[in-house]
Amino acid sequence: MQRYLLLLILVLIMPVYGLQQRQDATELAESLANLINIEEPIFLELRTGEWTSSLDVSLREALLTRGADLRENTGSLHSPVYLTDPDDQEAADTQSLLEQYNLETASLVSITMDIGWLTVEHKGFLSYRQERKPVYNFTIKQIELPSNRLMLIQTISFERTGTAVESSSRLRWYEPVFASLALASMIYLLWTTE
Repeated sequence: MQRYLLLLILVLIMPVYGLQQRQDATELAESLANLINIEEPIFLELRTGEWTSSLDVSLREALLTRGADLRENTGSLHSPVYLTDPDDQEAADTQSLLEQYNLETASLVSITMDIGWLTVEHKGFLSYRQERKPVYNFTIKQIELPSNRLMLIQTISFERTGTAVESSSRLRWYEPVFASLALASMIYLLWTTE
């Protein structure tokens, strides 16, 4: 009976988590789409970990709503780490890929995600408590092709609503001293008062 109850609870909770992730991805996609220049055809490259599948769909929807010309990358087009020489093989591959799509220029939009941690301290008189929340940092690079000129680089930080918080409580070094003094004072007062 307990197994069935646990299974029922999991079945009811999972769609709620999926819905929240979808809403977060839609909100984030709107923010990212507003930063991207849509004057040229766009190739998207997402490297966002757990966000990739939901963000890919939401970002494409947001860009199409704004009137962007999205192209699917079927070749070996990746964001360059270094600017390439025009005589280089990678530059020739990029040029041939653009010719394949009948384009002279295009934009490569590369989005990556890094996880950081935000630590919040709640201080009290005798103790303090720390909470750590994950912060997702999305870096957007928009690169003009075939010249590999960097047109935009920006970072957006995003905190999920309702995320699990990692917390720890600690005592300060002088807390046992205060506790001992308070207890000794009370014993002394009770012993000496008549």
